[in-house]
Amino acid sequence: MKISDISKDYQVIRITNPASAEDTGRFKRRYLGADLSDYIELMECSAGFDVIHSSGGMLSIFSPSEATENDRCYGLSENFPGSVPLGSDGNSRFVFLWINASVLGVWLCDMSVMSPSHAIYVASNMLDLLSKCDGVEMLTFE
Repeated sequence: MKISDISKDYQVIRITNPASAEDTGRFKRRYLGADLSDYIELMECSAGFDVIHSSGGMLSIFSPSEATENDRCYGLSENFPGSVPLGSDGNSRFVFLWINASVLGVWLCDMSVMSPSHAIYVASNMLDLLSKCDGVEMLTFE
């Protein structure tokens, strides 16, 4: 997936330089077993970016180092075994890939209520969320 694959219904409002091969390599080793191909391809274009959907939903995709640091600080993968932090929705909620969930896909959870029972399913994968806008109604912007 490339930045150009992102739906035109999103406006890219922040983009950074590509992630280094070292950063993406560390990230892949930390989250072994997860299919991170869409995320890694995006990181090869930009190590983190923000988009706003025409409906108002915001999505901030973390760089590999931001994702790892947020995981360490908030314990996302401890509370959601098999999860990989991808970003946030700009409203104190993590956007993450959850491979051990009953439904594999991209999920949301409030940073203050890190409980699987409070997780919200968003889309089947990052590609569907960003290119097809699946689940965009779950994203908020305040």
